[in-house]
Formats: sequence, structure tokens, C-alpha cells
Amino acid sequence: MSRLLLSAFLSALLTTAVACSDDSGSTPDASAQKDVGADAGSSKDRGLADISLPDSAPADSGFVCDPPAKAGEFWALEAKDLETISMCRYRGQVILLVNIAAKCGYTPQLGTLATLHKTYEGQGFTVLGFYSNQFLQAGSPSEQQSCETSYGVTFPTFEDVAVNPPNEHPVFTWLKSQAGGSGDIAWNFEKFLIGRDGAFIKRWKTGTNPDDADIVAEIGKALKATP
Repeated sequence: MSRLLLSAFLSALLTTAVACSDDSGSTPDASAQKDVGADAGSSKDRGLADISLPDSAPADSGFVCDPPAKAGEFWALEAKDLETISMCRYRGQVILLVNIAAKCGYTPQLGTLATLHKTYEGQGFTVLGFYSNQFLQAGSPSEQQSCETSYGVTFPTFEDVAVNPPNEHPVFTWLKSQAGGSGDIAWNFEKFLIGRDGAFIKRWKTGTNPDDADIVAEIGKALKATP
């Protein structure tokens, strides 16, 4: 490889690494979290609108939730990707739901989440990733796509949402209303496990890796449970 080609190759690698993380490798202290959350809550993502499923959002075309989800169930909720997606699509699966970001020190967890998804997908498991810019690290759409490609993400991801007030997305309102799930989201990559029956199981903080023994054990138990 010529020096010119080698230089270009290394430059591309560096660009990808910078796009997929910043230098904040640890969760900030409580005061910093409060300040960042307050500032971000009233701001828009860079190039991504903060959404709460407006009436004009296109419907989940061709999908019928059968039997219909009951009010208050997780399956009755929706989130936006290229169209509005019903959470009822994932009924009967075990779900690890994570608020994700492309420019966070914890962004490499995307790779572990991707591996977890691929490992258990055939048993009825899925990761659902919700981008959020409430901590100003969601990244642009192109940065998000670059990270997903770099880390081999094949699980569903959704457009930028607010995970805390104001404008908190209904999915996160539901999660935090469940026993064991309460409290504001402190940082990117918090994790919520939902069973095949749509019941909330457990929540883990940012610093708990997706392949942590406790998470894997809980996923295993949930996969064996009858909905």
C-alpha cells in the first residue's frame, strides 16, 4: 500500500472513530446531568426534530395489531422511524430497549448490543434502540448511520426522542411508570427489559454493559417464560 493510500485509510478510520464517540467516557456527576438535561430538553437535535408522534405521522402501513392492544399496554405505544411503528409488532418477543447516541463515550456499547441481538434473535429476542439528544450526543443522521454500520447494528432504531421531560416520549413515560423502572434517565445507554407478555422486568444504568451476566441471565429467563 502506498504512503498516500495508507494515509487516506488511516484518516478514514480516525474520522469514523471520532464520529462514533467523544471523550466523555464516564457518566457525569448528578449536577452535570441536571444541567445538561435541562438545556437539552428545550433544544432540538442537530438536524433531527424532537418528536412526540404528531397526528400527521404516517401510519404503520400494512400492520394490524391483532388482538388489539389494550390501553396502558406497551403494545399500544408507537415510535417513529421512516414511518410510525407500532410496538405491537414486537408482541411475543423479549425486548431490551435502550436510549442510544452516536457521539457518546459509551457508543461502543452499540457493538455489544448488536452481538446480543444476533445471538438471541432466533429465540424471539430483539434490541430496540431509541436515539435521544437530551444529552446533546445523538449525532446527525449521517453520523448515526456511520456508527450503525461500524458496529454491525441490525436491530431496529428509531428517530430522536426526549427521554425525560419536557416532551418526554410516551415509550419512556410508560417505562418509568412501571415498578422498578422509575426515575429520570441519567445518561445515554440505559437499558430496560420487557418480557414476551409486555410486562416490564428490569432496568440497568449506563455503566452496566449489555453483556453483563445479570442482563444475560434475565434475558435467558424471559426467553423461557410463556407469554
